[in-house]
Amino acid sequence: MIFLTILKLLFIQSCSLPDTFGEPNTPANALIFYLVYGTSILIVIGVFLLFLWFTIKPREKSENHIKRKILLDL
Repeated sequence: MIFLTILKLLFIQSCSLPDTFGEPNTPANALIFYLVYGTSILIVIGVFLLFLWFTIKPREKSENHIKRKILLDL
């Protein structure tokens, strides 16, 4: 939950609209930046969920696989 809150705050901070358009380093179209940040956040969340899924259920038949040793130590 804390992770999602931090992501939300980073997203809001990085996607805030500039006060004025037309300055050299301000975006002409902020929608593109919303799409880029939104897509990157979805990719990071997806990779994190896959990481958790394959750590919890490694689908390895071998009992001496490194993932099983790590899970037994917990």
